[in-house]
Amino acid sequence: MLEGIYTSAAGMLPRTNQLEVIANNLANVSTAGFKRDRVTFRQTLDAELAVAAETGETQGAQEVVTDFSQGPLEKTDRPLDLAIDGEGFFVVQTAAGERYTRAGSFRLDAAGRIVTPDGYPVLGERGPIVLHEGSVEVRSDGEIWQKGVAVGRLRVVNFPNLRALAKEGHSLFRLRDPNVRPVALENVRIKQGYLEGSNVNALEEMVEMMVVVRNFEAEQKAIQTQDETLSRAINELPKL
Repeated sequence: MLEGIYTSAAGMLPRTNQLEVIANNLANVSTAGFKRDRVTFRQTLDAELAVAAETGETQGAQEVVTDFSQGPLEKTDRPLDLAIDGEGFFVVQTAAGERYTRAGSFRLDAAGRIVTPDGYPVLGERGPIVLHEGSVEVRSDGEIWQKGVAVGRLRVVNFPNLRALAKEGHSLFRLRDPNVRPVALENVRIKQGYLEGSNVNALEEMVEMMVVVRNFEAEQKAIQTQDETLSRAINELPKL
C-alpha cells in the first residue's frame, strides 16, 4: 500500500513541473520573440524506468523542450522594430559572449549603436552597428542604409539543431555546447517596423492547464484514498 502512495506521489511531480512551465508560458504571452516551452516524456533504457514502465507505474523521464515555431508578426511602424520572417536569430553581444534572439525591439544607445532593451549591442557582419542621425532603412536582406549609404548588415544565424540552444531569460538563447557553431543564414527575410510576437496560444495553454490540474487532483485523490485505507488497517488490525 505504501508503494501505491509512493507511485501516486511520483506521478504528481511531473504535473507540478508541467504547471510551472504552463504558468511561465502564460506569463510571456505578450513578450516579443518569446518561445513557449512544453514538457515531454521520453522513454529511456534506464533499468529502473524500464521495470516501472512494464508495470505501468511511470510515463518515462520528463524533458522540457522549446517550441521554436514562428510567432505572429505585429506591425508597429517603429524603424528599429525588426522581425525575422522565417528561420534565424539576431546575434547580440553580452558580457558572457554572443547570445541569440528573435526579439527585435531595438533602440539606439548614447554611442549610436543598435542595442536590445537591456543595452546589449546587436551585431552586424562587422561587429556592432553604429547609426548616425536621420532616418534608417532596413532592407529585407538585413542590410541597413542611411542617406543612401549602406552602413552595415545585420548578422542573422541559424543552427543545424535548435536543441543546441538554451533559454537564458530576456528572450535570449545561449549555446549549450560551445563546440557548436552558428551558421550564417543566406536567405534572410527581415521586416522593418514589425515585431515577432510570442508563439504562446493562451487558449491552448489554459486547456492544457485544466487537463494537468485534473490529473493532479486524481493523483491527490488516489493518495488520500490509500492513506485512509492504510489508516483503517492500522487502527482495526489490533482488534482482530
